[in-house]
Amino acid sequence: MSVEIRPLEDDDLRHLAGRLRPMDLLEVRAVAPNGPLDEVLMAAGRKSFRGRAGFFNGDMVACWAVVPHNDSETEATPWLLATDAIDRPDVRRAFLAHGSKELHRLTEGFEYLWNFVHHENDVAQRWLRFMGFEFRDTKQYMISGEHFVRFEMRTS
Repeated sequence: MSVEIRPLEDDDLRHLAGRLRPMDLLEVRAVAPNGPLDEVLMAAGRKSFRGRAGFFNGDMVACWAVVPHNDSETEATPWLLATDAIDRPDVRRAFLAHGSKELHRLTEGFEYLWNFVHHENDVAQRWLRFMGFEFRDTKQYMISGEHFVRFEMRTS
């Protein structure tokens, strides 16, 4: 079993567009309801920093990055989008083994990270909690008619 993690490229996002987990697709379309999905993902990728793509035995599993906030040098919005491969126990275990190293690389230099996740995206919420993110705000936020919850992490 081999895990490869490498810098994110446009081709990775094009490939991901055709293989997104249904819940991740729902999240993307809530935030960006219009336009071809590959173009939406590539636009997000261009705004992102420290983008990575993860593969398991050559198959794409996920892409992730952070988007620094324009009004703050210490805040950023992390994101991760995955294929159905992330639901396989062997893939999940392999990626958990790389999680803390990747999280440190992603968050280095930022003091506060936050984003929203669909309230029914249990896989993502478990992963976020495992990685140390917290769900302090019990309020649900409506984005394009979908319910989201906020997660956050303070690194300092």
